[in-house]
Amino acid sequence: MQQRRSISNGGGLSHDSAASPTKAPFEILERNWRRVASTHTLQDLLDADKPRQEPRQPNFKLLALGVLLILGGVATLALGVFAFVVAPLLPPLSHPWLAAVQEDRYYRLLVPLTVPVTIAAITLNWFSMKLFKHNS
Repeated sequence: MQQRRSISNGGGLSHDSAASPTKAPFEILERNWRRVASTHTLQDLLDADKPRQEPRQPNFKLLALGVLLILGGVATLALGVFAFVVAPLLPPLSHPWLAAVQEDRYYRLLVPLTVPVTIAAITLNWFSMKLFKHNS
């Protein structure tokens, strides 16, 4: 097989297109690499030259899991609003767990201070993935 230097792929060696009649998966991946976005997977790139298939039927287990996650998020939000906003404004409560939430000072400050740290971690993760994808 003949090999030649290619400037388009960073100076690495590539196979001559006349030497191999069928394209290897890595050649298809190399050609489609610039279309990579955060939502593409390797299989999407390998299947890019194949005709589109009909849309799949909805997965009801996945839909139920999504609904459960949304309901869990809503319940967590409601409990958080109660603990941070409503409970301190109420008169002293007799139930031991509600009284503990009402008298708490640590978590009332911890949760709001966790938000900026989480945003910074997510931003650094996103930035590092962009550097990895566009510099490899």
